[in-house]
Amino acid sequence: MNRSILKIFLATLLVFLVLTPSFAFSDDNEGKAQIKDYDPQDPMVPEMVEPCGENGIPVIYLTIDPDDFEEVWQSGEHTYRAPGQIRITVPEGYTSEYGADLVPDTGDLDLEYIRGRGNSTWKGAKRPFRLKLDKKADLLGMGTNKHWVLLANAFDSTLLRNRIIGCIGKSMGLDYTPKAVPVDLIVNDTYRGSYTLCENVRIDNNRIDIDEIKPGNDSEPEITGGYLLEMYPGSGDKYSEFTTDRNVELGVHTPDFTEYKEAQYPGRDAQSRYISGYIQNLENAIYAEDFKDPDGDRYSDLMDIESAAKYWWVQEFTLNGDAFGTSSTYMYKERSGKLYWGPLWDFDLALSQTETETVFNNTEMPWLDHMRAYDPEHQKILREEWDRFDQILKDITKKGGILDTYAEEIRSSWKNDNVAYKKLYEEEDTSYETAEAEFNEQIEILRKFIDSRRIAIEKNIGDLYKVFGKVTFRDGKKILKTIEVRFGSVLDDPDYPELPDRKGFRFKGWYTDEGLTKAFDFRSAITEDTDLYAKWEKEEDKPGEDDGNKDDDTGDGASETQPPATDSDSPGGEAPATGDDTNLTPWIILMLCSALILALIGFRRKRSR
Repeated sequence: MNRSILKIFLATLLVFLVLTPSFAFSDDNEGKAQIKDYDPQDPMVPEMVEPCGENGIPVIYLTIDPDDFEEVWQSGEHTYRAPGQIRITVPEGYTSEYGADLVPDTGDLDLEYIRGRGNSTWKGAKRPFRLKLDKKADLLGMGTNKHWVLLANAFDSTLLRNRIIGCIGKSMGLDYTPKAVPVDLIVNDTYRGSYTLCENVRIDNNRIDIDEIKPGNDSEPEITGGYLLEMYPGSGDKYSEFTTDRNVELGVHTPDFTEYKEAQYPGRDAQSRYISGYIQNLENAIYAEDFKDPDGDRYSDLMDIESAAKYWWVQEFTLNGDAFGTSSTYMYKERSGKLYWGPLWDFDLALSQTETETVFNNTEMPWLDHMRAYDPEHQKILREEWDRFDQILKDITKKGGILDTYAEEIRSSWKNDNVAYKKLYEEEDTSYETAEAEFNEQIEILRKFIDSRRIAIEKNIGDLYKVFGKVTFRDGKKILKTIEVRFGSVLDDPDYPELPDRKGFRFKGWYTDEGLTKAFDFRSAITEDTDLYAKWEKEEDKPGEDDGNKDDDTGDGASETQPPATDSDSPGGEAPATGDDTNLTPWIILMLCSALILALIGFRRKRSR
């Protein structure tokens, strides 16, 4: 009996030990708990407990044919458009941030369509939408237009980041920063969560209010504007997209050349050539020694450098992960005028607790980096804009300031959203008391980030113009290579020099001191001018091998390009494995011991029979 119990126990232990490593070493990058067997295409909805009308913010009711809404949800490319109606109710006592008198109930307004929008956010249960009204209407005091966006802010723990950026943009004087109002969203009598209704980015009245270019405009002055441009658009259309000589990828958002053939849009080719040529000429002036193009125009005559400074400050300060790297980065060109930066858009991943190795140089845009490093005129404007920005940030985070005002406005809505989606994601603690504490915590985290980043910049403002530095590779006293690097960047394989062929020695890696005691971590960012020293190790003598003059080898002969280091035992060598297997050995030993004990028990039992 005892032997049977022991056998069962050991068998159970063996199964446990076999399975435990798969859990212990699994890659847990999901963050928030997910629904068991959750299908992103299944339009599951959260469960609301508290009524929306008591949240103190407007409520949007969308009425869409259920089958049509299912098609919208299933459309990963957002091509399906469904008609419907929209109705907005405003709670008693609510006032518009934009100074407008609001009607308590708009009644049903016809929608030409609703469709999905976004990329990453479209994979979750809380999704953003694009709306187009059948007729223009002023929604919540933001101005008359047909085109609107419902932002889900699914990655924003406060649901406030885009509104905070809107406040900053307006205060800094960045024209056409989209207006936004928090709302609760009901679709077909089903709660969907706390959203933000805002203007979308487009050339139009009450939006980017510049002259709109027409299909037949193929000569000056009409062909000079207006254009709305975006970075890294990704459409692949040869008329809409172009890459400059400095590898800056831009696309023409408006006019939309992708929708027309030359016969339907007779000015398409000329307009495409004009704007791409204008941008290339601007870039040439930025990088010219005197900052002028061949016609004698300074780059500041072609681009508004004040908007460039303001736009850069917002992106850099907020550590926006989408800055200058996605189609959320906009510029526009007025007719017979300059290129301007903006509007600001898509900051739900900004203002987060991202760890950085440098105070500056956390976002990258070649033109703006070059201007910041080398143009005294632009440097002066950047410094002046920081003083303005610094005061705006203080006003946002002070007690009773903008952050607190916005937080109180959405507190009830945020808690409903939090509790409902926790239930949907099958989390354990779904109490409103916990939600209240979490909301307060997230607001204070955001406040602390803004304050600490502001203080860090103020303390290090002297480094504002330090954009580029030098890395010098040395082999003893000999310089192998010197390169210019952008501070905050990591060295790539092409940056490293070819190594000399040192017979009888092997390369052990790069070191940051002449004494070769401090190994260089090739995964770390370059934050200052750096000298790197090659370290060599004498190979062990092999039988019959002549040492020659190994110790006297000066390394004049060149070999193929070497990686940063070749040996894993060197701190500057190969990258360590990404998985942590330091605790795996004990499991293997225990598993083998258990198997051995089971085998012995089985053997003795067999003999006893």
